[in-house]
Amino acid sequence: SPLFYKIPSAGTFLVMAGYKNWHVGSYVVSCGNGCLTAQEIMMTNLSRVKLVVISACKSAVSLYEHGGGLISLRGAFEVAGAEQTIAALWEVEDCATAILMVLFYRYLHTTAPSIALNKAKLKLRNLDYQEIRNDRDLYSIWRESGRSVLPDHERPFVEEQYWAAFICHRNSTR
Repeated sequence: SPLFYKIPSAGTFLVMAGYKNWHVGSYVVSCGNGCLTAQEIMMTNLSRVKLVVISACKSAVSLYEHGGGLISLRGAFEVAGAEQTIAALWEVEDCATAILMVLFYRYLHTTAPSIALNKAKLKLRNLDYQEIRNDRDLYSIWRESGRSVLPDHERPFVEEQYWAAFICHRNSTR
């Protein structure tokens, strides 16, 4: 949003599914219009929320707002009281992120969020094309992304850019 560099808490927002102007890129940020701003998040009581996962680019990156300190989506959820957040430090690739999130939620059923995220990152890093092809959920993501067929044992997500952006942060005020 153009507001992002002027007032980060108003220009930092999530676009909800169904937002009408998404495809033209013209965001009108106001309460209740399909854009959830950092300001709105911070004014919400999320003290009973155990985990917020934001699988969006740069969702953990903060900007300084005069009089307001550092502002980010991740930080907004922390101010609102969420116990833990998972967010990205840089731009993330869609296919890798979708697969990482599927793996993360599989591990989350049996372990803590930080451990589940680390296990998912390790699995994504070592995942080869044969494993992707043999997993219905992962292969569906692969096909929808338009990626091409690879040799069975090629590991497409071994580089850090695909898995290292996501961090798990525990709220220090709880």
